[in-house]
Amino acid sequence: MSLRKRESLDPTRHKKRALISLAAGIVVGSIILIIQQSLAALIQEELTDELEGHCGCRITLESINVSLLRQSAWVENVSAELSDTNKIEVGEIIGFFDISKVFSKRITITELLFDDTFVSNLGEEGVLQKIIDGFAADPVDPTRKPSWRIKLKSLKVREANAIHEFEKVSLPLTGVSAQLQFRKEGTLINGQVREVRILDSADNDITTVGSFRGQFLAQD
Repeated sequence: MSLRKRESLDPTRHKKRALISLAAGIVVGSIILIIQQSLAALIQEELTDELEGHCGCRITLESINVSLLRQSAWVENVSAELSDTNKIEVGEIIGFFDISKVFSKRITITELLFDDTFVSNLGEEGVLQKIIDGFAADPVDPTRKPSWRIKLKSLKVREANAIHEFEKVSLPLTGVSAQLQFRKEGTLINGQVREVRILDSADNDITTVGSFRGQFLAQD
């Protein structure tokens, strides 16, 4: 019997290879887990700072998880609030990112998906509008040199509900879906609202206006 054949039949040798493979798998898995946890903490800190800089609001979130293999992140129960009547609440945010420039301290979020969303102010001073304007514009303070730079390319909102308060009436919106693409020439917005209603604050009368669908390019 040849030496190579004897080695292939040696059970001890196979066990050693299996143990080495197992140990290598544990080490690699541990490294990936540590990197994912560090990246999750980094994204949470930098994104929170950037959002708070854009809107001047208070950001809270319940949890964030990152997958390096999928280059994606899941954030649960996010709230951005200026007041009780000016806030946005999101049950889940799913983000897809590009970390090819991570060593240059740059993270590009290729897409953010907002699911189970409620917005309580749709005006120019609303939290949502301030966040959108912030991502579409230059940094809040051009002289500031942040340790990391986060760039957002696309934002999707799926089946959200919203309400905007006027002096005497309210405007409840149901089934709001939108996609915003941040481009050099402006922000391209595709949106639709399944139902638009008008609520008279004085007598609580509700008038259903209908639905809305449109596309436009928002420029500074």
